[in-house]
This record gives sequence, C-alpha cells and structure tokens, in this order.
Amino acid sequence: MHRLIRADANHLFCGRSGLAFECWIEPGDLRSTVMTLDGTQSTPPQNYTPRRIIGVGNVGRQPGQATYTLYNPASNQITFKTVTYKQAKGFALQHSIGVNQVSH
Repeated sequence: MHRLIRADANHLFCGRSGLAFECWIEPGDLRSTVMTLDGTQSTPPQNYTPRRIIGVGNVGRQPGQATYTLYNPASNQITFKTVTYKQAKGFALQHSIGVNQVSH
C-alpha cells in the first residue's frame, strides 16, 4: 500500500503473491504515522482517492493451471482468466511427438 501512495498511482499491479485478485483501498483506510526516537507522530490527513491493487496471477502454482489478468485501460476493466494445460515440462513434449534418430 505504501508503494501505491508514494507513486501516486491509481492502480498497482503486483505479481509477488502469484494470486489473481482485485482489491480497493478507500481513502478512510489510509493512515500514516512517523516513528522517531521521540515516539510516534501522526501525519496531517491528506486527500487520497480510492486506489486499486491487482494481482496478476501465475503459471505453475497449481500444476496444469495458469491464471492471468487482462486490463483494458480504455474502459478501466479487469478480467481474470484461467487456462488449463498438460503437465509435461520442457523437452518432455518431444517424447510424445517422437524424435527421429539418425544412425551412422
């Protein structure tokens, strides 16, 4: 949340959690304090607008499933999608197709 306010951004897209989600932070939920050696002091209230935090999803957290987020800046709309896939990894797909071997 601190990064969202500090950057003065209306949307923060984050991928660290690996989850696909949308959450709104309302101005009344934002409070700021400063801690010094003398104690904690509240900062003057500021006029914030509602901010949105969006989890972009992941591939691989759940085997065989990928989640991702689509954002349309023209309409400010978010859509969450899930795609399933086979669990073969890397070159494992070649074994199912077959690899031609050349003999000498």
